[in-house]
Amino acid sequence: MEPVFKTPGTFGKPGRAPRRRFDRAAVASLFAASFVAFAVAPRGDAASQILPASKGEIVAKGDFGEFRKLLAGETRSVKELLTGVAVIEPGKEIHPPHQHAEEEFLLLAEGSGTWSLAGQESPARRGDLLYVEPWVMHGLKNTSDKPLVFFVVKWSGKGMEDAAKPDATTTAKPAAKPAAGATPIVSRVLHREDVKPDAENSPIGDVRRYWNRALTRSMKDLVTGVATLNPGQEVHPAHQHADEELMWIVKGRGTWHFDGHDVPANEGDLLYTEPWKLHGLTNTSDAPLTFYIVKWNPTAVVMPERPAGQ
Repeated sequence: MEPVFKTPGTFGKPGRAPRRRFDRAAVASLFAASFVAFAVAPRGDAASQILPASKGEIVAKGDFGEFRKLLAGETRSVKELLTGVAVIEPGKEIHPPHQHAEEEFLLLAEGSGTWSLAGQESPARRGDLLYVEPWVMHGLKNTSDKPLVFFVVKWSGKGMEDAAKPDATTTAKPAAKPAAGATPIVSRVLHREDVKPDAENSPIGDVRRYWNRALTRSMKDLVTGVATLNPGQEVHPAHQHADEELMWIVKGRGTWHFDGHDVPANEGDLLYTEPWKLHGLTNTSDAPLTFYIVKWNPTAVVMPERPAGQ
């Protein structure tokens, strides 16, 4: 079987919409409208696929910069999924601090700025990873003199009710920090330098698991992290598991191992894999390769058993 390559949009329906320009005020309403469209449009769950960076659809463009949508729609365990990459110009933000019913991860891939989380501001640096619970106010502004790039994954879990919006007299805040040894994660920013690598001076490179075997409202056994592979290295050979997974190449190039095929892997590419789909990534270049990973098992959806013969 040939590898599956799809352009973004609703799953299994390739195509690109014409580019349009939007001001910042239109971006938030665009995202909201997109979620409504996904909710009513007939579609199936996502198929395992590689989405080349060149096929990303620019859905918002203005004085703030641009937002390029990658994978969006539904997977086996999540709905209202939005993944994409934003390039934010100096002094700008894609929209002011906001809140929504979905959970969200946001990786600051390049540049620096200022985080806003539950009314508090803090420095934002390359390699930071933000997790946001439903209805917690959050935002990111480029307060530097160079462009800022971030990658976002936003979703709601299938098989469970959406989180209720707090009433007008209350403001959602991050939950209390869990006790020592507990696994649930709360809205917060993790800085790269505060996350220890898996092993010092590893020949593989630098592998940091920001959250490992963690729990969110809709996910369990969650793994998030950033790895920089040395030339010729991989975290592990092509493999398969019961989890769904997203891998986004921050910088560099290499080779995807996808469903028994070797496929060129380039900066900005996104890989999505369903449960038990064979996949992997090797740095086959002569320079470092950096990628970001989100891997999860849902809390409210039963995942398939390993197929017979695998």
